[in-house]
Amino acid sequence: MTNHDNLFRGTDFVVGTQDPADVLIQFASRFGASSVFHAFGTAGPEPAALTDIAGRLMTAKLDGIILLSAAGAERLLEQASTLVDPERFFAAIADSRMIVAGPNAARVLARKKIDSNRVLDEASDWRAALNQIASLPELANSRLAIESTILDLPLRSGLEARGTVVEPLSLVAPPVRQNQAAENPLPCIAAIVCDLDGLAGVIQWLNDSGVVDLVRPILFAPSLEIVESAGLLGVDSRHLATNLPPGQWGTVEALQIAGQLW
Repeated sequence: MTNHDNLFRGTDFVVGTQDPADVLIQFASRFGASSVFHAFGTAGPEPAALTDIAGRLMTAKLDGIILLSAAGAERLLEQASTLVDPERFFAAIADSRMIVAGPNAARVLARKKIDSNRVLDEASDWRAALNQIASLPELANSRLAIESTILDLPLRSGLEARGTVVEPLSLVAPPVRQNQAAENPLPCIAAIVCDLDGLAGVIQWLNDSGVVDLVRPILFAPSLEIVESAGLLGVDSRHLATNLPPGQWGTVEALQIAGQLW
């Protein structure tokens, strides 16, 4: 046994995977994790919800959409591509009266040649986002769908006070809204996620288990989009700087994680 074998000693891990034999679970166990849980979900929205949104956009019953994260925008476009007529959905979004996006979400939309009316300077600051959105002339008497994050409640309140009807839209997972442990010096639980379905599973596990009242979750992901989305969903998230596939992770990746757990 080497000094590195116990890098994760004393820390529980939850891994975003459906397979209890996943290489990420083996990775956490290899470096001495106390317990390793696995959690898996399916990032939304459901096709029926997308069809409903497209229909309301095309009939002007919904005036636009607010996308805050790149992962949320990516999932929206991915799920839309599974519809019977995905191009009709993309056209409905592109033709809507108002599209507001965080800077990273705007780049994802641009890949489908969908332009945003307003690109927010910073998607994680709800006051700044509210001021930017409120300055849009199209806002008056509009009805918008907003990506569900920890920011949607204050944003919705601010927009509704200005006469806008706002509907939440879960694109990855419902956010972790009650995280009282974050401000307390409690032990942490580490999460490792490599895709959006894994992120959805971990968020659901955190919400269902109630551990956020007892420990402080810290999520690690090699994707900057997932790190951004996890942060907007209420989880302290860190970028794991590696170009290797999870099956090849070793001491270098373990040292990165262990160095941020304490």
